[in-house]
Amino acid sequence: MKRLIDIDIAIGFAIMLVVLGHLLYEDIYVLNTYVSVRHVIYKFHMPLFMFLSGFLMAYTYKEINSIAAYKRLIKNKISKFLPPYFLFAFLFLGLEFLVGNYQGKELYQKVAYIFVTPSKSPAGFIWYVFVLFQYYLVSPLLMKIVKKNALILLFIAIPMHFFFKWEVFNFNLFSYYLLFVSLGIITNEYRDVYYILIEKGGLFWLGLFAFMIILNNYYEVDKLYMGLCAIPAIHYSALFTKGRFAKVISKIGTYSFYIYLMNSIVTGALYYAIVNIMKFEANYFLIMLLFLSGVFIPIIIYKYIIVRIPFLNKIIR
Repeated sequence: MKRLIDIDIAIGFAIMLVVLGHLLYEDIYVLNTYVSVRHVIYKFHMPLFMFLSGFLMAYTYKEINSIAAYKRLIKNKISKFLPPYFLFAFLFLGLEFLVGNYQGKELYQKVAYIFVTPSKSPAGFIWYVFVLFQYYLVSPLLMKIVKKNALILLFIAIPMHFFFKWEVFNFNLFSYYLLFVSLGIITNEYRDVYYILIEKGGLFWLGLFAFMIILNNYYEVDKLYMGLCAIPAIHYSALFTKGRFAKVISKIGTYSFYIYLMNSIVTGALYYAIVNIMKFEANYFLIMLLFLSGVFIPIIIYKYIIVRIPFLNKIIR
């Protein structure tokens, strides 16, 4: 299977936006420019991430024609997604317990959130891992629907996006982002046409996305529309990213899973050390330092620590 470098680059851009958006610690609230930029990032970074996830889900999909094959799929995805989710959920629960002076009832509630509502758990920032696991559970059904008629999948995903609000097991997030995952799956099905539209209309997509960002300064643009405009604009940017910079961003994209898991704990620890222990004031240099650390230190941790510890390598693989 041919590796799609442009998708790696697009995922690299997406995960860097995720890291940048995770840096809103207490003292950073006074940095108004960052807060404004973060507000815009949160309008499109997860729709973009979900679209790319759906695209790759479809691109790497192997036909499921038996119950045994489906069981193998489930077993594989359980071993990939659930161990790291529970590891980081309980790790952050322990950290919160040490500094938060929990009462018994509150501790039980936090534990319940880990199993029932991941987005409200102590590691709520990795809800994506849990929801992506759910998408893989239903991926054979999604693929069959697209093969039959792509419009049917949209007719299912659009109402779920607007109306399904049940928070148990994060079905609200599953439903909200199903539209973007479905668009990624449909795009893969019609990949040749999609790439023509991206390449030929690149400047239009960039202009439309820039217009939506400017418009958001005067009118609160919904995440749906901002996300839909961001996807072709950023993918076009990925297609025409060249040279050494492209290699770096694509490499970041290939390590996006580990960056997603570990960026918050890396930046949180660094922020605490610099601001609370060393008593430095929050500034834009700190933002840049935290951002670069959140992107590259998880890669270093994975490559030089986790893969050398069999227990951790089995959990985070």
